[in-house]
Amino acid sequence: MIDSGISIDARAANSFYDRERAKAYIDAYWKNYNPAYPSFSHGGGDCTNFVSQVLYAGGMPWADDKNPANYKKSINWYCKPGATAKDSENRITFSWKIAAVFKAHWISRAARHRILNYTEAMQSINWLSDSVFPGDVVQFCYSGGAPYHTLAVTGYNRDPEYNIRDIVLASHDMDSNTRSLYRTMLKYPSDYKLRVYNIKLGN
Repeated sequence: MIDSGISIDARAANSFYDRERAKAYIDAYWKNYNPAYPSFSHGGGDCTNFVSQVLYAGGMPWADDKNPANYKKSINWYCKPGATAKDSENRITFSWKIAAVFKAHWISRAARHRILNYTEAMQSINWLSDSVFPGDVVQFCYSGGAPYHTLAVTGYNRDPEYNIRDIVLASHDMDSNTRSLYRTMLKYPSDYKLRVYNIKLGN
């Protein structure tokens, strides 16, 4: 497992993040897409766009260097009113809607980031489920660590078949708020990776 660690200021990082508001947003819009935002469900996938909405609903502020030409750069993260689904739209950043650029932005902005291969994650699922909370984020990644799907933690489930405390995920594209982390990992190669983002530490 690679863990970017807990920095000196991590305990206070993003302490204002409101998990209840993030969870309420998940419950409201996991299936009924929010018309205030563009949708990418028919053009590359809407998963990262949805998770960015969840984070913003939970109180995470935009990152904006005020240069519209930098909408492709990971330093920025925003979706401004009137944004469209066009790739050339500079009112929405690539980090808001594209999994790999989201990773480049949040890997250091989250209070804690970890990457585990699926074998490690499955073997430590009970520990992992105790360390994430609604409104945190996971990304499914290829073996090299590049993410291909972004999801939000929405709850937990006791799985009697495997005798585990599973993590329940919400996502767009495969619209769901009841997706099992453990059972999803079982379907893919064991060397695939899981990125886990604690937006803030604790609940």
